[in-house]
Amino acid sequence: YPAWSGSPTTLSERTIRYVWLSELDKFPPFSGREADPLSLAKTRTQTFGHRRKIYAESTPTTRTGAIARAFEAANDKRRYWV
Repeated sequence: YPAWSGSPTTLSERTIRYVWLSELDKFPPFSGREADPLSLAKTRTQTFGHRRKIYAESTPTTRTGAIARAFEAANDKRRYWV
């Protein structure tokens, strides 16, 4: 079921078990009427409990974006060198 972050209606109209969130830092900001797109997508999976899967991937774009904030809030920070 495809949905996009610019439409709160498509993100909240049905329950889903698997969510793939791509390019989180480019999601539109909170509009004031609905929750932010990340919260709406996570809420749609609550019906499935421990069987749900949420995949989130993105390229960090700014220091205040979703990826940078999640990294700063993480307890385990690792760096990989290739």
